[in-house]
Amino acid sequence: MNSIMLVGRLGREPELLFFTSGASVAKSSLAVKRKGFDETDWFAIEAWGKTSEVLANYTRKGSLIGIEGQVTVESWKGQNGEFHSKLLVKVQRVTLLEKQSRETQPAAVPPSANFGKIAYSSNGQTPVSASAF
Repeated sequence: MNSIMLVGRLGREPELLFFTSGASVAKSSLAVKRKGFDETDWFAIEAWGKTSEVLANYTRKGSLIGIEGQVTVESWKGQNGEFHSKLLVKVQRVTLLEKQSRETQPAAVPPSANFGKIAYSSNGQTPVSASAF
């Protein structure tokens, strides 16, 4: 089983891309502090569909989130002919773990949103239980 759960802060603003097919993807990075150590691990993250829109519309650089997904390895050949690879977490569920301030909160967020108790999933069922986090 290939499954990963992480809690951390976004390292950069989510980048939302739309395709002519109507599909959407959001890309960002997640900083996760190691418990008991003064070290931070960085993960490239990618979310598709409704999950990508939630990530792009309700989070900002520095937002505390929980994610559940699968780890994949992306490989490519660079311009110099060398092969490169990186770990990528394909996000299937995102949980918003803190309420944003009014200055950074998008207009679409309902004032009564219950952050930390609602998770959004890429399987089209929104919202879903966030009991895993």
